[in-house]
Amino acid sequence: MAATLAYLVAAFLGKTWTVLNTRRVNTILCFAISCWFWVLFWSIFLHCATRMNGWVPGFRALRPGYLPEGCDTAKLVQDILQMGDFAEDTVHWDAAAQRCDCHLPDRDAEGGRCKSNESEQFPRFTVVSALIDAGRRDRSGCDYLRMFGPHLHRQYDLVFYGEAWALEVLFAVRTALGLQHRTHLRLLEVAKDSEESAASKWGKPANLAFHHLLEEMQVIADRKYCRYLLNRFHAGVGGKLIANYAWVTNEKANFMAQALQENYFRNSSSNFNLGNSYFVWLDVGAGHGALKVPEHFCACNLAVPGTVTLFHQLHSKEELFLGSDEAARRVPQPLPLGQLTFSKYLSTYDFTHHFDEVMGTFWGGDPAALEKFWQDYSGTVHRLVANNAIDHDQAVLCLVASGQWEWLRYIPSNFYGVLHLC
Repeated sequence: MAATLAYLVAAFLGKTWTVLNTRRVNTILCFAISCWFWVLFWSIFLHCATRMNGWVPGFRALRPGYLPEGCDTAKLVQDILQMGDFAEDTVHWDAAAQRCDCHLPDRDAEGGRCKSNESEQFPRFTVVSALIDAGRRDRSGCDYLRMFGPHLHRQYDLVFYGEAWALEVLFAVRTALGLQHRTHLRLLEVAKDSEESAASKWGKPANLAFHHLLEEMQVIADRKYCRYLLNRFHAGVGGKLIANYAWVTNEKANFMAQALQENYFRNSSSNFNLGNSYFVWLDVGAGHGALKVPEHFCACNLAVPGTVTLFHQLHSKEELFLGSDEAARRVPQPLPLGQLTFSKYLSTYDFTHHFDEVMGTFWGGDPAALEKFWQDYSGTVHRLVANNAIDHDQAVLCLVASGQWEWLRYIPSNFYGVLHLC
């Protein structure tokens, strides 16, 4: 409307105001037409850009009754049940005592990453994961759940957050494997008044910490699109331009916080250890379903009291924070986290850097330290949005790590390094 009004005013001035020459009138007319064009076509442009970047435009996540297109859940269950070919068991599994013993020799396994000198001897582990289909075109929720298949065969306590269709698959698989008593399923759903909820079967949906920010995040992404384009998308696409993706990945920390507060398996007689509980986040896409994993789960290298352990792609903690000439061999255009501050992120790195230094694929720690971690993480996400910025979980993890908190530990790894939980 504003652009049309500007056009009419310009046309009127062109006929009645003799002070304006033809060239000036043409300039005004071009400006008005340009404004009208962008008002009308900007939304169409963003729609097409979203699709070209591999996402479904306008995708509404967590709607009741949703099932990924072309997903045969019965076949998926059978496919997953055939994946039970395990790797050699973890070095910290005591087969005779049927429990994890973190004081067993690590035998320099996984390149020395399994060392557990500081670890509690007999920890208990709860693995936490989640699946929200965010509208990715080349990889559906069904594809992600298939990647998670090898991990569903493992002997561990599992808390899983997901949509109703995904919970049906997990329940069928874990029941067929005799592991339903070591599985706690939490519904994720955002139902409108006219929609039938799945809560009658799966219980009250879990809380979402950042969903209320989703519309604002999309406004921020749309507003800043041109600036990211001018920087040739050096800061990445998903976490910057796809609000669904930024929102979903940041909910991981929220699900972890809920799982440790609920501590569903604290009195479980099936948990083979009697020590303190440690919680481990594991992405459904961890290993992309291409790796054999051990049957038992003993993440002794993060079972250090009072700490949260993050996994990163650099050679060492020193290289992660200070950088080196070799760092670029491991991460494209690495940013030493010792140089990262919140203000520098807003002024520079928001537009110029894609954060891959710290991985969001797997991490964990004890409840007390994870509570501190959650407070910092949640606060960082809200500060970003308040300052007209959004990003995926790895950028937020890097910002949290840049505080160099004494309760944070670091282990070098890579995106296929799920066996480094040992």
